[in-house]
Amino acid sequence: MLGPVISQSELEGATSWGLILTAGAIGGLTGGLIALRLRPQRPLVGTFAAWSLSALPAIALVPPLPTVLIAVAYGIYQAGIAFGNNMFETTLQREVPADLLSRVDSFTWLVALSLLPIGQALAGPLSDAVGTDTVLVGAAALVVVSCAAGIATPSVRAITRATPAAARASGSADESPPPAPPAPLP
Repeated sequence: MLGPVISQSELEGATSWGLILTAGAIGGLTGGLIALRLRPQRPLVGTFAAWSLSALPAIALVPPLPTVLIAVAYGIYQAGIAFGNNMFETTLQREVPADLLSRVDSFTWLVALSLLPIGQALAGPLSDAVGTDTVLVGAAALVVVSCAAGIATPSVRAITRATPAAARASGSADESPPPAPPAPLP
């Protein structure tokens, strides 16, 4: 929320912000491509590590670095979000039983998206009250601390890409073969 204001007051205005957002789009695409190839052994640890990159743009705005460096930070942030979201959603689909998946997924999105407008609504008044730099550093710290807490959680670290929930629950992945594909239509 504070990026466009800082861009207007301390950089080159809309031109700077447009370049920063363009770098973010390129970063998001790059993060998605990386997610196609990179398979961390502990996908949720990789998720939280990637999401922690969200602190970079806030730090790059305190005091504002040159536009190109903010753009690089924003591109890395978007790559981290795309990669982390891919790892999270893939793990969720693998680990949560099919009959509960829609409820669990909707709950994760409810929590994630309901906090977003609260942060956006508080950004302006807080920056007026304590200063823009303080808000940006606080936001970056909140991201890093919450992601570190996620990584520190034993159940997050216990999930590996090699052991889906069904295999861990039954003791062996060989006990129940995958379902046969449906018969072709006549």
